[in-house]
Amino acid sequence: MKNNTSVTRILHVFILTFFLHVGLFAQVGIGTTTPTTTLDVNGAISLRDGGTLTLTNGNNNNINLGAVPYSNYRIIGPTTSFFVNSIIPIASSDGQIITLQNTTNAVMIIRHDAGGNVNNRILVPSEKNLVLTGRYSSVTLMYSDNQNRWIVQNKLSDETIYVTAPADYAPFTIYNLTYPIAACTSTSAVSVNLLGDWSVLNQPWEDITIHHVEARTGEVRFVLVNSSPGTTYIGMDFVISVRN
Repeated sequence: MKNNTSVTRILHVFILTFFLHVGLFAQVGIGTTTPTTTLDVNGAISLRDGGTLTLTNGNNNNINLGAVPYSNYRIIGPTTSFFVNSIIPIASSDGQIITLQNTTNAVMIIRHDAGGNVNNRILVPSEKNLVLTGRYSSVTLMYSDNQNRWIVQNKLSDETIYVTAPADYAPFTIYNLTYPIAACTSTSAVSVNLLGDWSVLNQPWEDITIHHVEARTGEVRFVLVNSSPGTTYIGMDFVISVRN
């Protein structure tokens, strides 16, 4: 009886060691007995809906995805433009993917590397805030453990809007501007509008008009004409919309 117990124990240790070895080094197949990659799925993959995610008007920092995070969320709550600044990832995650769908009529803005905990922030292409317009627009993000940031992977919107950094312009009459925008092609529909700083007296739209807006491959060109030279406009932004 004693010898049989010892043999059984040895056998258990052997089986456990075998499966640990397989678990560490083998490829896993779902629906196939001959996987060719670390995970080989012969069939469709379903990513379940995580339900609604309630956000607020304005800034949304360190967004909590809940105790059991999902890969898809439907945003509700905002009634005016709102910013997605930072999202709490799964601890020690690398490659976590989420898709946010805006079910409201408000504009959703993905802010570049600003707001909330630095490790929860988002890196946006061209280092500019990404403005997504239209109900049911969406953005897909992936978390990078090496960069300690979320990375924009994809977006769906009726148009992409680029807001330039604030600039102070000295007096001029005609000013030619070219902005590199990777999403733009020669057949894109583009528009350019002005924003100003409400804290100062002189607003750019009082004197400045935009002419000759032209879409080119990788860039947008336009001309500013100042009807009142001698005024410097502080904190003037250009909102450039590109629709493909």
